[in-house]
Amino acid sequence: TLTAGVMGASTFGPVVPGDLLTVTYHDPMPLNGISMVLPIFERGVITTSPSPWVEIGAEIVTVTVVDADMNRDPLVVEVMDQDSKLVWMQLNRIDNLTITDLVDREFVEVVETGADTGVFTGAFTTSNSQAASF
Repeated sequence: TLTAGVMGASTFGPVVPGDLLTVTYHDPMPLNGISMVLPIFERGVITTSPSPWVEIGAEIVTVTVVDADMNRDPLVVEVMDQDSKLVWMQLNRIDNLTITDLVDREFVEVVETGADTGVFTGAFTTSNSQAASF
């Protein structure tokens, strides 16, 4: 359905994340057509809890990603695992209010909260031990 909008802009839909929108122009001179395919997406959002401060080893940090595009199969609870390298945490040192060194980066697994939700969560704790692993 195409709905007229302001200044020539129109609304076309309904569209959902993952659809492909093909725009075609048929050029009468020369006789050919030009097409462009545009993927439909929705920008993801990430939140953490607690925020903004985390006490070493005392709090579980929960990461929530809301991204309908990653909900590829409405019948399955999906996983963005560490191998997908889509969600990560990074530890930096700060000296005089300036980020100085990258200490560590680890990829985080997040799991969809239910089939067809597009909401993914994961959790981790912090440690001051060199032997800590994620």
